[in-house]
Amino acid sequence: MIVYADESGTHDLSGKHQGAQVAIIGGYAGLAEDWTKFNLDWQNVLTTFQVPHFHFSEYADKKKASKDKSSPYHGWNDAQRHDFLFALARIAGNQIRFPFGSSCNLVRFNDESCKSALKDVGVTDAQIENGHVIYMAIFYEFFDLFLEDLRLRLPDFTGSISFVFDQNTNALWEHDAHKMFSYFKQIDPRFDTITFGNNKTHLPLQAADMIAYRLHQLQQNRHKAGNQVSLSELDYALWGNYQPHELKQYIQKLQDADRQRALKDDRPQGNSHLMS
Repeated sequence: MIVYADESGTHDLSGKHQGAQVAIIGGYAGLAEDWTKFNLDWQNVLTTFQVPHFHFSEYADKKKASKDKSSPYHGWNDAQRHDFLFALARIAGNQIRFPFGSSCNLVRFNDESCKSALKDVGVTDAQIENGHVIYMAIFYEFFDLFLEDLRLRLPDFTGSISFVFDQNTNALWEHDAHKMFSYFKQIDPRFDTITFGNNKTHLPLQAADMIAYRLHQLQQNRHKAGNQVSLSELDYALWGNYQPHELKQYIQKLQDADRQRALKDDRPQGNSHLMS
């Protein structure tokens, strides 16, 4: 099995800048042979629409695309944009693979009461300020959630599991990813390798970018409006081409599993299952 993942919302760990209230890691997990077909299907859409590679933030910036003639989306109408995005979304969310993600509420983390509590258990100011604690927490939740979803999806899976994350220039980010991976590798011997790749050459990372970007939007909306978030047609496609009632049933299954995990671990429920 190979898991491809990307981050979103980690550009300002203070949580003050626009879009930085919540940090996300999101991605898709799938069997190696399934990713081979994914690569062919994804590249076919890119070629058909004459887009060299997909990056959601570039696609979403309609204002820039309308002015920049070098943008692959320059001159596109709404119908073209919709057809392109959903062609990719339906490939990503085909239920052969499964998406998931972990999050960290940076506003809550930066609250003085939270910082004080961290210091009480020996966390240093440097570890708080440079993001070490945030990165460790979000990677822990990511790997922990993956194992829970894998148990629900493929309870008899015994093969190896490799993780590919999008490249990041932050050395501490990669350090903490490796550290948490090593921790879980001791727990689960199926954990095999962890690498960082370029999303232009690793096409599945473009799908990971898509799900991470959208999960970040949903969590940002939740931060602004409370726990109520409205799912869109895109969400149903990305999460597995579900019908609304099917996705509701799946989310309930995840919530039930999260509650059982919380009781087993004797800890509060987290917000790992981001679609709940």
